[in-house]
Amino acid sequence: MNVKRLIFASLILVALLFACQPPGGPEVGGGGVDDPTAEPNPEITPVPTASPGPDEIYTITVYAEADGEILENATYISPLKAAYATGDYVRIGIYQKDGYTFTNWEGDFPEGKDTEVYFFITVADSDITIVAHFEADGEPTPEEVTPTPEIPTEVLIGYNQNFVQGEDSNERTIAGPPIAINFSLHNGTSISNEIVQVLNKDIKDFSLELSQYYFIEVPEITGWDIIISFTNSAAIPLVVPQTGGYIVNFTNDKTYTGITMDVKIRRNSEPNYTIEYWANNKAITIPSIGNPEAHCTITPNTGDVLFFENTTHVSVTIIPDTGYSISSVSLMDKYVPSNAPIVLTPNTGTDNIYDFEVNKEYYLVVNF
Repeated sequence: MNVKRLIFASLILVALLFACQPPGGPEVGGGGVDDPTAEPNPEITPVPTASPGPDEIYTITVYAEADGEILENATYISPLKAAYATGDYVRIGIYQKDGYTFTNWEGDFPEGKDTEVYFFITVADSDITIVAHFEADGEPTPEEVTPTPEIPTEVLIGYNQNFVQGEDSNERTIAGPPIAINFSLHNGTSISNEIVQVLNKDIKDFSLELSQYYFIEVPEITGWDIIISFTNSAAIPLVVPQTGGYIVNFTNDKTYTGITMDVKIRRNSEPNYTIEYWANNKAITIPSIGNPEAHCTITPNTGDVLFFENTTHVSVTIIPDTGYSISSVSLMDKYVPSNAPIVLTPNTGTDNIYDFEVNKEYYLVVNF
């Protein structure tokens, strides 16, 4: 009887064990919930993670069309960059094209500028696309055909360069730094490597081929503005300001007799100069009454340097102390002392007033 009961209990235990297993049998390795080699459940969609937004940069696209066809090298952007940021100030315009007439702009141009040959825009928060529309010029009627005159191939240009101080209405010539102007061929989109002309103040005149676009590259000189203009001729070339210079086009259908290129280099701010004092070749504080090392009194002075504001013309009074006499007065270049000094002499009719021009920092050297 006990054996039967034991067998029956064993059968019930085995049945209970099988009843507790999930369908498909026990999970042993390869696919269990805690198994690191298990494949992810394909029905679970991963939650996307946030990614940083793109930089706020925008493109400007400008091109020209004529009768539905793209017209090459007829527009420009200044400055020309791959991308622009909000707030960038940009100039957009057209080049005159032989055989075509500009009619109007289309796209993201400023209101009221439909037929302007150039305009300025400020980049906002989107890409910009602008199209310049041209029309092909019609063929002249037989009545309008005239004999073709001899076409000139080059233009002779006079050259004038000067340094000035002050406004246009009250300018006077002053000394300035060395400067050269580069002329290079320009194909409408980029500057070629071929340098046509390098001009400086010693050039009197030069010649350029007609029907060419040129780029006039002007150097950046701190404290100076470089202004280029063409004068003395009824016909003036097309001049378009660009970053770093100007684009100029002399066409062969105009006569530029006697034309001159004026290069005006003008101070763009009023100059301030300081002049330090040397007595008997020794640098000391600007002399005032009672300074035993100075041997003189100089006016005007600020106590340590002569300071001349908004002028290049200087007038100083040098009064020697009792028992001293001045043997020489000169200006020594503060930054290149090896340059020959500029010897000063008193104004006519005076013994102690000296007038002179300054265009840099100097030492005022007084020997006794």
